Amino acid sequence: MLAGAPPQYGISRPISLRGRAGGRLPEIAGHVGKKAEMAPKRVSGLLLTDLYELRMAASYLRRGMRGLATFSLFVRRLPPERGFVVAAGLEDCISFLSAFGASHRERVALSEMDGLTPADRRALGRLRFTGDVWAVPEGHVVFENEPLIEVTAPIAEAQLVETYLLNQVTFQSAIATKAARCRIAAGGRTLIDFGFRRTHGIDAAMASARLSAIAGFTATSNIAAAERFGLSMSGTMAHSYIEAFDSEHEALSAFAEDFPDHPTFLVDTYDTDAGVESAIHAAKERGLGDAFSVRLDSGDLDTLARRVRATLDDAGCPGARIVVSGGLDEYDIDALVQRGAPVDGFGVGTKMGVSADAPTLDTAYKLVAYNGRAVLKLSTGKSSLPGAKQVFRNLRVGADVVGLREENHPERESLLVPVMIGGERVAAREPIETLRARLTADLDALPASAVRIEHPESVAVIISGELERLREECAARVRPARAALSQPVTGIATVEDPRIAACITQVKLRDGTRIRIRPVVTGDKDAIVRGFERLSMESRVRRFFNPPAALSESMLRYLTTIDYTNHVALGAWDIDAPGQPGVAIARYIRLTDEPTCAEAAVTVIDDYQHRGIATVLLKALALIAVQNGIDRFCGYVQWENEEVLSLARSLGAIVQHSSTGVARLDVPLNIAEQQMAETPLKAALRMLARRELDLVSPGLNRPVAASSGSAPWNGA
Repeated sequence: MLAGAPPQYGISRPISLRGRAGGRLPEIAGHVGKKAEMAPKRVSGLLLTDLYELRMAASYLRRGMRGLATFSLFVRRLPPERGFVVAAGLEDCISFLSAFGASHRERVALSEMDGLTPADRRALGRLRFTGDVWAVPEGHVVFENEPLIEVTAPIAEAQLVETYLLNQVTFQSAIATKAARCRIAAGGRTLIDFGFRRTHGIDAAMASARLSAIAGFTATSNIAAAERFGLSMSGTMAHSYIEAFDSEHEALSAFAEDFPDHPTFLVDTYDTDAGVESAIHAAKERGLGDAFSVRLDSGDLDTLARRVRATLDDAGCPGARIVVSGGLDEYDIDALVQRGAPVDGFGVGTKMGVSADAPTLDTAYKLVAYNGRAVLKLSTGKSSLPGAKQVFRNLRVGADVVGLREENHPERESLLVPVMIGGERVAAREPIETLRARLTADLDALPASAVRIEHPESVAVIISGELERLREECAARVRPARAALSQPVTGIATVEDPRIAACITQVKLRDGTRIRIRPVVTGDKDAIVRGFERLSMESRVRRFFNPPAALSESMLRYLTTIDYTNHVALGAWDIDAPGQPGVAIARYIRLTDEPTCAEAAVTVIDDYQHRGIATVLLKALALIAVQNGIDRFCGYVQWENEEVLSLARSLGAIVQHSSTGVARLDVPLNIAEQQMAETPLKAALRMLARRELDLVSPGLNRPVAASSGSAPWNGA
């Protein structure tokens, strides 16, 4: 699409790359200008880490813990402004790992650190990276909870490199994604990287220039980056150049004389219309014809571009080009393109170089296996998937599948590939042209909803059955210690049980639908399965974030075997549609470490959303929870789920937003109860709550831990 840099906008070809002795470097397949990328400077890197990483590594080594550990690096949640993430930063990660170790200076620094023994310092000083790395190649797009990099190495080595890998992948993927969105918005028009002067440091500027080229930018203003990566350069002039001459015409004429190869004239220093006339005059004086460009850097760019285009055409310069700049990003570019502004190219700087609207990503680097044992994290809102994994993709037929690495999905491409084995690089360094082509193919395969500039929607990711089973096994292994806080729970088997029969309540929704509400029993497994099957993928993602392909037996057992005090679940059935398996379910689970707080979740099948069922169920749960000594609900919801956010706010929720695309909700239950007017519905729900207390004996009224499977609020 952008195979070469056109002779316009002041773009020059990549400059020659030469070695220290003056000899020309060997040429391999390269970028726009067909020059090779130069390997980044090697670093030792032992101390390019956080202190807690070093202390954990020292502790592992003291205890002889040298087993192989696998860590997975992934993005937990996409920012709400992103429908995808471009994988980037791998090249620098490989270079870092290849040279990982302690330099003399770092060994001296170790000797001065408190808390380390001489044996610790010697052991740390001898470390080198000897592990394997599987990774998604740069240029691929990825989604939430898909591993970008998985590192398998002796645990101290794998732990110490966490900080650097997260630093590089987080920053570079954020910038590459921003640049890719600018390319999408530009619709084939030329893009030039102007970001050097305002990126956060020199290293960031160098990386941004490379990443913009991967995304499809034609050139960069950064000379050093052009030299290092073999990029085309582009430079025009600043307003100071115009101001330094006695007149604007004199300045433009001088520039045309000194740089006659398709110069770009900055025309808005004083008066844009007069500046364009001066540019036309200077070009004709120097015999350039219409082989020049003009740059607009301020004002109403749409209006100015139309006026400038008319002036150029009237002057017989139809081939003269218009470039605009000045604080642009994909939103500004998209607006200009959608309005049909006659703009040929965009200079994009600050907002891309810092990814202004989404400056970071919620990345994580989590232990998923150690010494042959799969492990996982169950923290609320931050759970992880166990085991070495693979991403199986065929976007043209459906959502990505995240599964175990050894799984076989022949109809799909396996994204992660080995890039290092035994500490040695096995994947060749890829030229930027290859990375750009990969990104182009991925973007072309994405649905329009994922690549749109305003309010994009990410592609759903499915957890494979095998990975889901492993997650359940790992969770079951660590739950016994937590579950010891409560008595064994067997649940209640059928609706015919008199304790359940006494707790059935009928309510009428605002549209007249009659709903029967009752506690969930173990015999409801089939109804839950059928209800899950009727959920759209969007509703599944809202409920589970990373939905399983199907509900397993162990999940169903957990969802229906409840104690009705610390873990309460209510189901809703349509009275006038007896064939319905159930239309909604809501539950709360008391938190072990916060016994007066419970995590709440509600799911309504698509056909019954927007009728108020979620409101009724949550209010019923609130009344039950208050009777059981719980004073607030918490839950997690995606930012774009405005229906649930509105519902939560109506119940008095405190909404805490984060940069991860997920909001935490905290609902004070006394407020929720106060906001319910005294109605027959409230009386019925309160009666249900009081009867609920009789379902179990008081001896079971102890806190139990919330499951990692407890999911966010869903439909309203």
